[in-house]
Amino acid sequence: LSLHDALPIFVFAATNEGFLHAFDTSSGEEQFAFMPRELLPNLYPQFENAAGIDHPYGLDGPLSVYRIDTNENYVVDPGEKAYVFIGMRRGGSAYYALDVSDLHKPRLAWAIKGGPDGTSGFAELGQSWSKMTPVRMMIGGSERDVLIFGGGYDETQDTDQSATNDLLGLN
Repeated sequence: LSLHDALPIFVFAATNEGFLHAFDTSSGEEQFAFMPRELLPNLYPQFENAAGIDHPYGLDGPLSVYRIDTNENYVVDPGEKAYVFIGMRRGGSAYYALDVSDLHKPRLAWAIKGGPDGTSGFAELGQSWSKMTPVRMMIGGSERDVLIFGGGYDETQDTDQSATNDLLGLN
């Protein structure tokens, strides 16, 4: 029996209702669920389950995990960290970082919100479809931890045929 066989394993799953769930794989029990405040209005339409084209979207973007496991023992020890990053995809133009270093006390670490009233520097962020990829990068002569992600999907692509070349800059 190796050390990691005895460790609890958690699965994170996002839903169209707007929740990010964490499940303990050994018991199947939910450890916690997180829902961004702006998605709370989705709950009633999801509950009604009405047929139609006005489907409310939630927190259904791709997620990524970042661990700072300095002693590489697969445990988040004191001083080490673990984060889950998730985008909204069709649900909106925001990304969220949850500090899951202690799965009994998860907390929202930060959020990036697109749009003119959102996070400074992200006014043009579209729907958050891309996965945030954690990497180390040289910035100004120093190595830093950063997240790489796309600029988002523009909803005008759904109906405006002239917008199909936005990615190539051909308009």
